[in-house]
Amino acid sequence: MVQLDQAKQEIKQLKETVDEINGALHIDDLTKEHKELNLSMSEPGFWDNVDKAQKVNQRVKAIENKLKRFETLSTRLEDVEVLIEMADEEEDESLVEEIENEMASLKKDADAMMLET
Repeated sequence: MVQLDQAKQEIKQLKETVDEINGALHIDDLTKEHKELNLSMSEPGFWDNVDKAQKVNQRVKAIENKLKRFETLSTRLEDVEVLIEMADEEEDESLVEEIENEMASLKKDADAMMLET
């Protein structure tokens, strides 16, 4: 099935893009910073300095937003990979349209996220 072969090639490119986004966002570092900030927020007296607490809280929310968007993108990528494998194994061409639509949406979202980084 030519369409599935093309989708497999496109998924490889999307994986590379997601890997680039991972590197550009420094996901591991953001995850570590998020944990550290959450720990500091639970320390006694943290909320005594309201300005500092608000800045930390804003930073936590910004990190959470980035992590959530990246996680969603990664999950969608994995889901479409599974869909491609299922369609290929079962030789089910009825899934091709769904795969193409999800791939187009995923590519659009990945490109937008890449531009933001």
